[in-house]
Amino acid sequence: LGTTNSAISIVKGGKSQIITLANGKNTIPSCVMWKNGEFIIGDEAYKNKGLSNVQYSVKRLMEDAFAKVTFKDGDSQIEMTPTEVSAEILKGIVKAAGDMYGVIHDVVVTVPAYFNDIGKRNTMKACELAGLNLIALENEPSAAALEYELPANKMSEDVLIYDLGGGTFDITLARITKMQPAEDVFAAYGFDNASVGKASKIIRPLALGGNGKLGGDDIDNELFNIVMHKLGIRPENVPERATKEFTAKLEQFKKCGVESTYSTDFNYTLLDGTEVDAEAVITPDDFVASVEPIYKKTKREINRVLKETANTASKILLVGGSTKNPIIREKLRNDYNSFEISATLHPDEVVSLGAATKGRILKYGDASIASFDILPITIGILDGSDNIVPVIKKNTELPVSASSPFTTEQDNQTSMRVVIYQGNSTFRTDCVCLGELMITGIPKKKAGEPRLYVNLTITANNVLICEAVVDGIKKTLQLSLN
Repeated sequence: LGTTNSAISIVKGGKSQIITLANGKNTIPSCVMWKNGEFIIGDEAYKNKGLSNVQYSVKRLMEDAFAKVTFKDGDSQIEMTPTEVSAEILKGIVKAAGDMYGVIHDVVVTVPAYFNDIGKRNTMKACELAGLNLIALENEPSAAALEYELPANKMSEDVLIYDLGGGTFDITLARITKMQPAEDVFAAYGFDNASVGKASKIIRPLALGGNGKLGGDDIDNELFNIVMHKLGIRPENVPERATKEFTAKLEQFKKCGVESTYSTDFNYTLLDGTEVDAEAVITPDDFVASVEPIYKKTKREINRVLKETANTASKILLVGGSTKNPIIREKLRNDYNSFEISATLHPDEVVSLGAATKGRILKYGDASIASFDILPITIGILDGSDNIVPVIKKNTELPVSASSPFTTEQDNQTSMRVVIYQGNSTFRTDCVCLGELMITGIPKKKAGEPRLYVNLTITANNVLICEAVVDGIKKTLQLSLN
């Protein structure tokens, strides 16, 4: 379920296979048009993406609990959540796949590894609204890693998975290991026999980073701003529809090749009433300038992830449609010249293929691959100073359980609120609230005397269990981090 394009795969003959859709392609634009009371998904919607009855890139809004989008078709108008729009995209993918493989019901859907809990919950809800039975959410870089084959001369390899899509960015440092079913070999690579069974391939993430609102859309927006400044126009003075239409045109130029020069008319009336009829010229230098700020943000994430844990990575695997941009590839080659920049994985299809492989593992018990997960974002508890106390830190391998002691702040306090947050910051405003427990009936004692223990457990399938105990009084809260 991509920001720009989506795809669907199955496992056939023991191997993942992309489904060719009704449009004759292997992907469909994640674009929705509302016309005459009906939803149209895919290419026709994409061709009209500048219109007020079309919405795209809604995946970037999935982490916002209050986001809304509006479709306007003539005098008619509807408001929807990004979740509801995503459900229509999922329905469109299923419809585009046709009935060649029967009823599509059980699915694995991929999400950015760095999605917060709201984004994951909204994706789950979208599946429900689309009438699909979600087996699991799979992190997009992990899905890609499932399809990566180690070189014949290597038993283990640390790789960076650089996943830059239309609207989201993930960077995952993963260790991929080929195993033989012998206990001494398992031990040599730090695995216990019980955790991997008879797996011949083991994927273990070591560190995660990313940005849920960074991708090819930002490159297009940056290019729009560059061209407007060349024309002497303030970008904020351009009407929304004109911005969308012209940005879509610039996107097509980018896809045609960033080494060429293009010219096109900019003929619009600005918000201040000024009429503009000018020729816009887009040069290779403009394309480079549009990529630079977005690439720098991805570079910061790469460097941070590489420093977080010891590793031997010397290869960067490119995933996501925006990695097809030769400027991105050249910048990676220049800045990481000791790394092999690998485009062996199909940037648009590998995540879908990996989702199918994950589905095979979960639904049919395929034991040839063992795939582990780590926590992408720290889980903590709100303290009396309105700060977040970390309990389970990011990059911790799942499943995991951890405890933290707390106590009352006032004399004779008989109730206490335990609030669970997700975020890599100690500031509450930078984090996302996951839920809360209210403990009542605490025996009256002086402040600091009652002993409160909060135990957080995250299971292997991303269920968070919060258990709070105060002098024998126990409360439990169960949340799904999927």
